[in-house]
Amino acid sequence: MIEIIKAVLFGIVEGITEWLPISSTGHMILLDEFINLNVSKDFYKLFEVVIQLGAIMAVVVLYFKSIWPLKKKNNKVVFDKKKLNLWGKILVACLPAAIIGLLFDDFLDKHLYNSIVVSLALIIYGILFIVVEKKNIGKRNVKSVEKDFNYLH
Repeated sequence: MIEIIKAVLFGIVEGITEWLPISSTGHMILLDEFINLNVSKDFYKLFEVVIQLGAIMAVVVLYFKSIWPLKKKNNKVVFDKKKLNLWGKILVACLPAAIIGLLFDDFLDKHLYNSIVVSLALIIYGILFIVVEKKNIGKRNVKSVEKDFNYLH
């Protein structure tokens, strides 16, 4: 029963941090330092993937109609060029991370996936977020992003 409560806690942390501009994976690594699930290492890796997949699928379900590039027009299926362009940009943006992840997976796991590195990264980037927010108070820099996103709705 206690393992189920721990798993629910991991789910709550994942769900909250996935929607905020903070690292959900980093918070899962830190939570694992304090609250270990009594499972094998392989099961825990699978658990991490499945719990994050749930959060990702929630976003996909929520925004599916807004981002799907196929639409019906005059009883024909056509591509929405703006949405297809968005998908192209998403794929190009993911390529560097995919390549680096594939090439350096073992190195990254060994040297970066620990509580000290994750804690320092969260603190440093948290401070940077605060500094950037304070510097941009009153400015409407988000306007162009809002404009680009509005055509999806």
